[in-house]
Amino acid sequence: MHQPSQKLLQLQLITLGVAFVLCILFLIQPRLTFLLLLSLYALAGSFIYEGLEYYGRKQMPHFIIQITRASLLFVVGTILFFQ
Repeated sequence: MHQPSQKLLQLQLITLGVAFVLCILFLIQPRLTFLLLLSLYALAGSFIYEGLEYYGRKQMPHFIIQITRASLLFVVGTILFFQ
């Protein structure tokens, strides 16, 4: 069985890959702006999974930084998309 940190690392890499693919699709079809928003959300998810890894290792300052990054990316991306 995988350790929780390995599972979180896998989820982080998957969401990072999803963000990359969505960005490439957006570059191919710039009219589909929701793809850019989804890629920002996937990137925020990647930050959250990384933060959870730090939380599991009891590294609270790094956890707080990653969760703050994810939150800011989510909020700023949403604001810019709906303007």
